[in-house]
Amino acid sequence: MTDPIWIISSCALIVAVIAIRAVFGKRMSAGLRYALWGLVLLRLLIPGTVFSKPGER
Repeated sequence: MTDPIWIISSCALIVAVIAIRAVFGKRMSAGLRYALWGLVLLRLLIPGTVFSKPGER
């Protein structure tokens, strides 16, 4: 089963990337735009949470 925290954090990352692109627009280099989407890709490919509280999974 998919972890709801994983889904929410992935969606938040996608929204953040879209917001950054909207703010900076054409002033961002193409390489930086690809790098931001690369972070989203990594987040979607690697399931689980990066940080968790002690005692949690």
